Amino acid sequence: MNRLRTRLAASLPGHPSKLARVLLGLAVALLAAGPLTAGDAAAQLPPDETLEPAEPPVPDDDVDDIDDADEVVDPAVSPIVRGIEIQGLQRVDRASVRSKVYTQIGRPLNRARLSEDLKRVYRMNFFDDVQAAVRPHPDGGVVLVFRVDERPTIVDIRYRITGDALDLEAIQKVVDLRRFSILDEAGVRFNLDKIEELFVEEGHFLVESSYTLTPAPNNGVIVTLIVDEGRKVEVREVNIVGNQDLSTEEIKGVMATREGGFFSFLTQSGAFKREFFAQDIQRIQLLYLTRGYVQVSIADPVVTLSPARDAMSITIRVQEGPKYTVSAVDMRLVEEGQWLVPKERLMRLLELRPGETFSYTEMQADIQRVGDAFRDKGFANTTVTTEHNLDPDARTIALTYKIQVGEPVYFRRIIIHGNRNTQDEVIRRELRIAEGELYSASALRQSRQRVGVLGFFETVEIDPKPTDEPDKMDVQVFVREKQTGTFQVGAGFSSLESFILTAQIAKDNFLGRGQTLSAQLTLSGIRQLYSISFFEPYFLDSRWTFAFDLFNFQEEFVDFSRLRTGGNLSWGYRFTDALSLSLTYTLENVDANLRRAEIPIASLRQSGLTSSGRLTLSYDTRNNRLFPSDGQFSTVSFEHADDFLGSENQFSRFIGRTRWYFPLPYDSVFKVNTTVGYVVSGDDQSIPLFERFFVGGIYTIRGFQRNSIGQRLFTSSTPEGGLSGITIGGDKQLIFNAELEVPIFPEVGIRGVLFFDAGNAWGIEETLDPFQLRTAIGFGFRWHSPVGPLRFEWGIPLKPRSDEDPLVFEFTIGNSF
Repeated sequence: MNRLRTRLAASLPGHPSKLARVLLGLAVALLAAGPLTAGDAAAQLPPDETLEPAEPPVPDDDVDDIDDADEVVDPAVSPIVRGIEIQGLQRVDRASVRSKVYTQIGRPLNRARLSEDLKRVYRMNFFDDVQAAVRPHPDGGVVLVFRVDERPTIVDIRYRITGDALDLEAIQKVVDLRRFSILDEAGVRFNLDKIEELFVEEGHFLVESSYTLTPAPNNGVIVTLIVDEGRKVEVREVNIVGNQDLSTEEIKGVMATREGGFFSFLTQSGAFKREFFAQDIQRIQLLYLTRGYVQVSIADPVVTLSPARDAMSITIRVQEGPKYTVSAVDMRLVEEGQWLVPKERLMRLLELRPGETFSYTEMQADIQRVGDAFRDKGFANTTVTTEHNLDPDARTIALTYKIQVGEPVYFRRIIIHGNRNTQDEVIRRELRIAEGELYSASALRQSRQRVGVLGFFETVEIDPKPTDEPDKMDVQVFVREKQTGTFQVGAGFSSLESFILTAQIAKDNFLGRGQTLSAQLTLSGIRQLYSISFFEPYFLDSRWTFAFDLFNFQEEFVDFSRLRTGGNLSWGYRFTDALSLSLTYTLENVDANLRRAEIPIASLRQSGLTSSGRLTLSYDTRNNRLFPSDGQFSTVSFEHADDFLGSENQFSRFIGRTRWYFPLPYDSVFKVNTTVGYVVSGDDQSIPLFERFFVGGIYTIRGFQRNSIGQRLFTSSTPEGGLSGITIGGDKQLIFNAELEVPIFPEVGIRGVLFFDAGNAWGIEETLDPFQLRTAIGFGFRWHSPVGPLRFEWGIPLKPRSDEDPLVFEFTIGNSF
């Protein structure tokens, strides 16, 4: 800039003498033939001589726009600008560049203004070089010419990634390079830094990156980002220092970051992710706060890389502080007034009471419960805060819950977003809120759960929004639909069924109305199933349900085979979300064939038409239908087949079943199942073989062969042959199952199970005796695989008989209970 000012000052003096003006008039003609550049604004060159590139002007953000008053210009000395040209543009808009040039046509050339014009054009970041020159004009003025060297335009962005720690989509989310934008190599390097940071967060500290630029036609360039993730750094050690009351194993148990081990390839242990590690520190602090250590502090962790940078050790220093107990609990209204919810009732809601160890999580749960007691009455803006009074000497803490209620709020509008195929009514009928009703926090939670249980959506969010009316609130329901139509073809093997071939076509949200229509084919070593099913959960938009099934089902038992062909027709009614009643009519033809006896057995009916009605009462509070961890599922059913209904097979059957699920720490679940059954036939009819109870196997009592427990009948295949035992089941059954399911490799869905099973089936002449149960213990593994839940279980019968195996292994596809 100083050189520019010196050269211009030498050529265009501010106050010449009269003679000097004449001489300078001749010099102007010579000046008109020379270039003006960012480096030398008054260099004299012949008009047609090629301009040498000047050094790009250094951007100066502190320079202001120059007015006419910035410099005194003598029109007799400075040539008049008669035109402005811009040369070298290929893709950049000419008007955009022209808008940065403040030099005006018809005004004398101003050297200071010209210098700032060069800077403004260069600061557009579109050019590698910017020059200015003048060309004489016929009337004695000059034409100002800007010549630019345009940077290439990015025509394509390509990636060359080595490794699989991150998919391309995740990388592209942080890259802000765009096609048809001007190349900025500093921006390219900045994007590589962002990509490297992503890999570092995944534990790849040895990541390397670079880029290449490939020329393309019309001053284009192809940018290729090259990334090699390198070896992953494994967490070898996690050291907890300073902990006294809480063990190291207990602290590590709440951390997502774990030390690598032999099964790291399955569990992903040893992996370091910065985001998870930051959450680990919060989890450790929350663990201490839950145990009463309200003054716990955790220093910044120390992370040490090995010399080869392929392993790391982490040291976390904890200062526990004293353990506090609760000395007193009270609550008060921030604004004095009448308690809308009696204080005594609110105090009964509290779980954290005087004399107990302080727990931050219990305190937060109490805050939620107290607030919801008001919010369920319509006071949506209720807030509950706490005051803490610590006594360090006594190591106690006194809590006071402060309640600010506000005014009642009503739901104004319910707006549903994201349901492209599902009809609004399918979602609205599951909501437990309605327009015009008082606000209710628990109803909002129930609504979200009910919509999620439909299984039609990947995500469900319910978001209350304030409106311009203080006492009104809109509810936004956001859903993201998932594919509800499936076509599955599969094959497998199990110890129970040998080979398994399946094919299924199903539509869970048929025509967007919430209905289910499916067809299924299953072939295995012990069964053949063909079925078509339909289910309508809200018949004619009422609380009634409707369903029908058509089926052909052949199943192999130990001593006989059973073929059922027919269908079901079912009507049901939901009294509440948990309680329902259904009536099912079944019409089927059944045929059973004994394998070990060719002589018909008079006491066993082996074929005939069944026409029956079944009444079922169900109570279901499970938190998940497929993999429950809390709640219960209980059913009581009574089925009756009679000649009044046109049935050849006559029987009455009662079955009661209850299943309970108890969540335990560390994502463990304790499950209990009890099943009792009783079947009886008419006075002159025997109980059909295929309607009796058969116990044993992975679905009833593990540790025993399938359907091997029950009354046995000894017969012969020929009149002269020897006797052989045939299991014919029983008319009474009692089954009890208890199992503990714990996570082993939760990252891949592998869980372990310990179980105890007991049960039996008794014949007509026998009495149901709880002290005559066959029992077994065992263990197993469950894998929630992509093809479905897989079960591997070993059962050990207690007091096995001589003809029973001491250890029974079974493998199958499906849930337990």
